[in-house]
Amino acid sequence: MDLDAFEKKLNTLEVEFMRSQQMFCQDVLKLRPGQRAVISNGRILGPFEEQDEFTVEDFQLLERITLSGSAEKVKAKVKQMGIKSKQASDLIMKVDALLSAVPNGEVRRDISFKDTQSVLHLSPLENEVFYDVVAIVDPLTREAQKISSLLIVLSQVVNVKLQVFMNCRAKLSELPLKSFYRFVLEPDVAFLANDTASPGPVARFMELPESPLLTLNMITPESWMVQAEHSLHDLDNIHLQEVNGVVAAEFELEHLLLEGHCFDLSTGQPPRGLQFTLGMSQDPLMYDTIVMANLGYFQLKANPGAWILRLRKGRSEDIYQIITHDGTDSPPDAEEVIVVLNSFHSKIIKVRVQKKAEKINEDLLSETSESKGIWDSIVSVWSTFEMR
Repeated sequence: MDLDAFEKKLNTLEVEFMRSQQMFCQDVLKLRPGQRAVISNGRILGPFEEQDEFTVEDFQLLERITLSGSAEKVKAKVKQMGIKSKQASDLIMKVDALLSAVPNGEVRRDISFKDTQSVLHLSPLENEVFYDVVAIVDPLTREAQKISSLLIVLSQVVNVKLQVFMNCRAKLSELPLKSFYRFVLEPDVAFLANDTASPGPVARFMELPESPLLTLNMITPESWMVQAEHSLHDLDNIHLQEVNGVVAAEFELEHLLLEGHCFDLSTGQPPRGLQFTLGMSQDPLMYDTIVMANLGYFQLKANPGAWILRLRKGRSEDIYQIITHDGTDSPPDAEEVIVVLNSFHSKIIKVRVQKKAEKINEDLLSETSESKGIWDSIVSVWSTFEMR
């Protein structure tokens, strides 16, 4: 750098301009006094350490990287607009900074189908904005069963131009699908004539074959516990030839699963046999679980609401203490672990525990205590037989 030219230019700048630059570096860039950084079209490099050097070659490389992105294309467009040089430079900087902040996405590729007999077309509403949706599916797959229902609901919710291409396999040795599937999803909440909500969405299976033995079950997210509440028939063994009328079943979402992984902070291994309880302040022991030796996995039944996770009273609470936790709704170092289930999505937490100082040599699953307990029970049973 030509220091004389830099100092001469610096002396021509107004004090207010320098103060505004100082506030920008302090409040926006979060730079402390004396720290160095380089800004290029919204990209911040730094702050640098005292021993770091940013040479002329580094500036040249930064310029090539900036131009190879969107800056060169923006520059060409701005030139076509005929804007003055200084205003054009500022506009290029602002547009390129905005574009560089947006994550890169895949470029849309238009697909044209030559075979019109294998394509299903659904035209959008005229003179309205629409989504262009193209689906390529093999109709004899489980994925096609799911996506067909989703596309039907999507066409009822938004304006779409839909094209479904049937990409069938040329040869089949057997029928790939051996099940009948319905995706239970409604485009909107339905109400009855008296303005009350409907009992819920329904899946109907019509004209099923009567000879095979059928089974009715639900495929739900892993964190859902769904069970059949009411049914007059054995849903595992449905023989339609022996049924008069309709086979009906009502399923209910009974619980949401709270899943997690637990590790001993000292050893890095799962504390096998450690027990957790989940409850509320009035009823702290509503559900319990044991930490599995495989990856320290545990799961607890719950429902929407705020829950408190604790170590089970007894050997778990006497030997271990909770040190930190992630994915919960309380501070990581809080003794009381609060977990809020406020959606139907799965929630996975991580809990790290550690043995108390005075219990460092204690074993949660002591073999001596277990063998003694089994022996005592055998002796007790034998004594009972002798008394008789």
